[in-house]
Amino acid sequence: MPPLSNSFRRLRARINNSTTVQEAIILLFLALLALVPRLYRINNIPAGLAGDELFNAIDALRLGPGSWQIYFEGNNGREALHLYLIALSLRVFGQTVWAVRMPAVLLGTGSVLLAFGIGRSEFNRRVGFVAGALIAVSFWPVIQSRWGFRAVSLTFMTALTIYLCSLALRKEGKQTLLWLAAGIAFGLTMYSYIPARLFPFVILFWLIWLALTQHELIRQKLQGILSSLVTALIFFAPFGLYMIQNPEKVNQRIRGFRSVFDKVHDGQLEALFDPVSNTIRMFFISGDAAPRYFMVGQPVFDPLVGILLIAGLISTIWFALVKPQGQDKRAAYGLLLLWLGAMLVPGALAGFDSFTLRASGAIVPLYLMVAIGLETIYSLLKRKWPARRVLWQRGFAIVVMVGLAITLVRTWHTYFKVWIDGTNARNVYHLALAEIGRYLEENPPPEGTEIFIAYDYVAETTPQAFPYYSDLPATWFNYNDSFGWRPDESTIWYFEPINRPLNPQSIGQLAPISEIETIHYGNGDPAFRLYRANTSQVNWIPQHPLDVRFEDGPRLIGFDFPGTLLRGEEIPMTLHWQVPDELQPLPNRLTYAQVFLQDESGNVWAQGEKLLGYPEAGWRNGDRFTTFLKLEVPEGIPPGPVYLRFGLRDWTGPTYNLISSNPERAGPFVIRSQPMMDLTVPDDTPLFDDTLALQGHSFSSFLVPGLPIDIALDWLVLNQPESDYRVQMTLSQPDANQPFLTQTFKLWPDIYPPSQWLKGEQVTTFHRLDVPLDIPTDTIPQLNLQLLPPDTDEPFLLSQGTNTLAELELVLREHIFEPPVFAYPLEARFGDDIRLLGYDLDTSNSLPNGQLRLTLYWQAINTPADSYTVFNHLVGNDGQIQGQLDSPPVSDAWLTSTWLPGEIIVDERDIPIRPNATAGTYSLIAGLYTASNGKRVPIIADGQNQPGDQLLLSTVTVNPE
Repeated sequence: MPPLSNSFRRLRARINNSTTVQEAIILLFLALLALVPRLYRINNIPAGLAGDELFNAIDALRLGPGSWQIYFEGNNGREALHLYLIALSLRVFGQTVWAVRMPAVLLGTGSVLLAFGIGRSEFNRRVGFVAGALIAVSFWPVIQSRWGFRAVSLTFMTALTIYLCSLALRKEGKQTLLWLAAGIAFGLTMYSYIPARLFPFVILFWLIWLALTQHELIRQKLQGILSSLVTALIFFAPFGLYMIQNPEKVNQRIRGFRSVFDKVHDGQLEALFDPVSNTIRMFFISGDAAPRYFMVGQPVFDPLVGILLIAGLISTIWFALVKPQGQDKRAAYGLLLLWLGAMLVPGALAGFDSFTLRASGAIVPLYLMVAIGLETIYSLLKRKWPARRVLWQRGFAIVVMVGLAITLVRTWHTYFKVWIDGTNARNVYHLALAEIGRYLEENPPPEGTEIFIAYDYVAETTPQAFPYYSDLPATWFNYNDSFGWRPDESTIWYFEPINRPLNPQSIGQLAPISEIETIHYGNGDPAFRLYRANTSQVNWIPQHPLDVRFEDGPRLIGFDFPGTLLRGEEIPMTLHWQVPDELQPLPNRLTYAQVFLQDESGNVWAQGEKLLGYPEAGWRNGDRFTTFLKLEVPEGIPPGPVYLRFGLRDWTGPTYNLISSNPERAGPFVIRSQPMMDLTVPDDTPLFDDTLALQGHSFSSFLVPGLPIDIALDWLVLNQPESDYRVQMTLSQPDANQPFLTQTFKLWPDIYPPSQWLKGEQVTTFHRLDVPLDIPTDTIPQLNLQLLPPDTDEPFLLSQGTNTLAELELVLREHIFEPPVFAYPLEARFGDDIRLLGYDLDTSNSLPNGQLRLTLYWQAINTPADSYTVFNHLVGNDGQIQGQLDSPPVSDAWLTSTWLPGEIIVDERDIPIRPNATAGTYSLIAGLYTASNGKRVPIIADGQNQPGDQLLLSTVTVNPE
């Protein structure tokens, strides 16, 4: 009992101690001072979530058993600590905006209290109070504490680590628990934000400084220091191992720093000028250049605080390096310099934009220096006029309290009145979307009314953000690229944010059938328009009807376009789609609509594509929607008939299978010319017969034996040709008398020959130079061009320029003739020239939306005459394809016409499995077809012709997710 009684007596004594009571009052005051500007309307100022906040919230919601993450790779990579705090807040408080931001509020408030603790411990209570109070009310720390970003966790964790280490050093005894806590905080700091990677240097050099100035203290505390460092290493180890294994993932956001480091390493010390000047400008002149993170044009520190910071910085350097106030104080000042320098480096090197976010780790040391500057001035006044000591004390208190009041009012006005109503803040925080949610909650639509919202990122993050503002379901479409409606619905409410206006064609359809209302923000600015529409009256009939059906995709029912195609112009097009009645529900995919401009020979002259803009998750059978895109008609396309071909592709590249019997192209349409008026050409432009100027050319500069070179030539007609010229191309070795390859081509014969070309026209011609397998490989060849008359091989003389197009880079691949070892040997012959020796198959990721890893081992019997495409299909008993890859062989020898007799080709293929594939057993088949016409190559296996010219490789089980 006596020891317990003694403990109570000591506790009672501490409570009764006036200093303890004063500090408790100070802490309570600072906490309230910090919470007021941080908590005020945190749920709706900003009312919406910024993109980074939303990414953090989405990933935080996914955390749980089976989904614990050390590092989040999406959105350019993010450290994990703050996301775990957001996850905890969302679990406790629900899916609300303020739950996403509450960790930042608490961490920002904690940083205020830690600044007081560090200042009081290392300097005096006045320094701690001034630093903490300024952090509580200043604009930079306040704005950092009102959003769900990681930066605020860096401010808190670095201050917590410093505070615990300082406390453990100053308290007598071993302080095992304090050192353990300091180690945990140090380790977790590395999970906060990118600049934390420099924080270990702060601790390391601080300990070295202490060892040089306070030997006895370090000797006494060495065991605790070592235990703390080991603890930190243990907590950091999982992330450290991840960093070693995945450097490209954890370094995505720091690549911009390397240019400065590289220049300095090369001796260009002037490269440091911009980082230093940017820092000075941010603090004292113009602030951060990123309006989403700060008030543009407003420096971080007002003139008075800026003067105090300069005074504090000078004092810190003086007391750390020149005139020590005792060895313990010297190390404290040195710590501030180390801490500040390390935390400013990432922001300075990254550039002027987003500086305040990246420099958030410098908040506590900066405001401690401001407090030191004020303390230095106060001390000088007391020493200079000691008789007026009471006056200086009262003056100090008045200056601090008045300054805090002014700073708080200024911060309040800047944040809640100016910054939040700025255009940039509204865009970044999607305030229009939040305002739509608020309106729907306050004005629920009549029963049966559908809600359609025009916005961007409608297939990705936007639909996941809306539940933070409203519980009502909505259908989304891209405001500028698409428009959707339900023909069988009588009433749909369409919401159009003012800063994301609908496409004029959409408004043209919507406005005549709608009651239109404009809703405003609280300050009177317009937020969005609401169209209460009767969509059964929409009568948008395509100008050119079609019926093109795609597997797992919408049906193209027609398109609109002006009808006249002029060379060199951009043609607006509208594609009309309908969701098929038999289509099953699909997840959102980034699907692109494609339009190709082709001539009668199949040459593709132009391509336009655009995201569908009406994501699959919102589809209902029978929905109609449009996609708006533009097709640029090239200058060089010859006048005459052309066709439009349509397609769909996934964002990763694979195209959707066409399942309709109707052709996917429309036409013919007529291309018309627009001759140029200015026929001046540069002096180095090749000019043939004073008639044709070769303005440009495009082709691959790599020369591969057996691989043809596709060449495009861009001509300008200076005078109308009198005959149908030909082009002769040669490959020759340097200084050789004769070329080793010569081929001659006509220019658009029977379509648009040169004798029909008009003065001022630009015409592009296409040619394929067939390169044999047995070309010389000892020197670098040149590609030359001559213009020939139609009836002789005597080339026209050049009026100017040179006829050498390029020196080509010879590329030789390795040829393998010894068969490797593989798991599944077989013997199958494809036509007369190719056999399949066997394959390897990895089914470890055989899941819906997974993939199969298939390696095929081909052997050339003879050099094939054609270039073949390999197809692999995963087919169910019902004949439906649930996985597919059609591509040339995936290897350096992708062109089959370059294979040498007896050569072995290793073809490594990743076959994607469709997201909606059901669990079960499927057949994996393989085959070849000619790329130009789709005709399959006959297959003989085990002496038998294979039905359908396809070979069954294996059966594959697709496992449930």
